Amino acid sequence: MKKHYLLLTILAIFSLSFTACNDDDEDEKPDDKKLLTGKSWKITAFTAAQGPASYDIYSDMEPCDQDDLWKFSDNGSYEINEGPSKCDPNSAQVYESGTYTLDNKTLITTESGSSNTYKVVEITATTLKLTTEQAISGTNTTFNLTFAGQ
Repeated sequence: MKKHYLLLTILAIFSLSFTACNDDDEDEKPDDKKLLTGKSWKITAFTAAQGPASYDIYSDMEPCDQDDLWKFSDNGSYEINEGPSKCDPNSAQVYESGTYTLDNKTLITTESGSSNTYKVVEITATTLKLTTEQAISGTNTTFNLTFAGQ
């Protein structure tokens, strides 16, 4: 009888030690939504690729477009605003707003019934990398966006 109690005690201690380690690991890794929200994101690189050909869109953007800020809120809303400089001083500061979902490394933004789906390639406290595909003239085009947290 004493053997059974000893065995059960050892098993209980053993299983608790694994559970405690598992919880600690999860607490140390922030979730993607927490990393996405609470700051603005500024585009630092924007490219398009069709097959082997690649094009640097960012280098052709006006400085007033390069400083635009994307902001995602905890409540599932997002906005894109003109940032510090506007290309047209008469335009609204926020030029796109809607809702978003982030699930399993997939970010979906929806504005006025139109949705865009992005794959989250990387997300840290300071860097966000997204990719999306669209058919342009019947050819699949991959767009890669890199943002810096502000």
